[in-house]
Amino acid sequence: MKNAPAVEKRIEVARPSAVFRAVSEQSTSVSAEMLDALNSRLLSWPPDFAPSRKLARIIERRRDALHNGAIDWGHAEALLFGSLLVEGIGVRISGQDAERGTVRTSQCGAA
Repeated sequence: MKNAPAVEKRIEVARPSAVFRAVSEQSTSVSAEMLDALNSRLLSWPPDFAPSRKLARIIERRRDALHNGAIDWGHAEALLFGSLLVEGIGVRISGQDAERGTVRTSQCGAA
């Protein structure tokens, strides 16, 4: 088969509109009560833990941020990750920002 004709391979791919339709049908909201509970948990620490002054300032600023609309990106990420974990969805942070420790959630509290 010296000069056999090229065989064309076809791959079926989901059309973007079908993908968007499937994604848009999923509920991605979180109740206000859940956000309040997550916020309270994120901003508390054990009695024997003494946060640094910088961390204590961040925590105090975030106490009312949920209700006055002053949520920063790090706070929003922490609430997002918390809501996913409560739903039983694992969260893995990887990449250069995680390796350098510059992901904002690294500054949100202590484990």
